[in-house]
Amino acid sequence: MVIYSDKQIIAAIRDGENKEVLKSLYKNVLPNVERYITQNKGTAEEAFDVFQDSILIFYKQVVNGSYDEEKYKVAGYVYAICKKLWINIAKRKEVGKKWEKNQTIYDQDGELNILDKLLDNERTILINKTLSLL
Repeated sequence: MVIYSDKQIIAAIRDGENKEVLKSLYKNVLPNVERYITQNKGTAEEAFDVFQDSILIFYKQVVNGSYDEEKYKVAGYVYAICKKLWINIAKRKEVGKKWEKNQTIYDQDGELNILDKLLDNERTILINKTLSLL
């Protein structure tokens, strides 16, 4: 497979002749992204999805002219997009885990389980005692 220069990649995307240059990005950048994501609590499938999203972002930026080709190298720029996307995903995953841990557990009938019922009763008794002292 041919390795394209940054200028060739940008020109090909702008001209709509991007099939081969995008394949080249997949071959050259995706393994690094996969390594980063799998080392940071992700899977290969998640890495592929993140890479796909980053390619779309990069592609749109090239087409609309917001990508600064003088300032950034293509591979590094796509990799940086992947890292930012993964950090956001990982944060959401962590928040989701914390949220699940804090949820009250219900039994099959949708009722609070026994332990939670006991704790609720204890809280109610404590609140009533405190209010009666006032």
